[in-house]
Amino acid sequence: MRNFLNGSDGFTNFKVDVRDLDDRYEVDADLPGLHREMIDVSYDDGILTISADMNEESRTEKDNYVVNERRMGRVSRSFSVNDVKENEISAEYKDGVLKVVLPKSGEEKKKSKKIDIR
Repeated sequence: MRNFLNGSDGFTNFKVDVRDLDDRYEVDADLPGLHREMIDVSYDDGILTISADMNEESRTEKDNYVVNERRMGRVSRSFSVNDVKENEISAEYKDGVLKVVLPKSGEEKKKSKKIDIR
């Protein structure tokens, strides 16, 4: 399983898919190599935030070489998601993918208005 901080580009973020379905929003975040306890999900004032802490250490001894590597860091992504029933938000982490379900409240969306420029 690939760890999320490994990567040729110094991977410092994670991939996320956000779907707008009829009755809910679904967010899938790729966070392979983590334990559930390393991931935080919060919803505050219309903002969904997914963050994860990575603290990894590996030690390899072979012949006369000793390799001791450490990786530490925090990644976070935030999304504006309105029209949500806050008390019914759920999350599940399975096979390296975090799935967050945000049921819609059914409240009428704010209508936009075009502003003429003079």
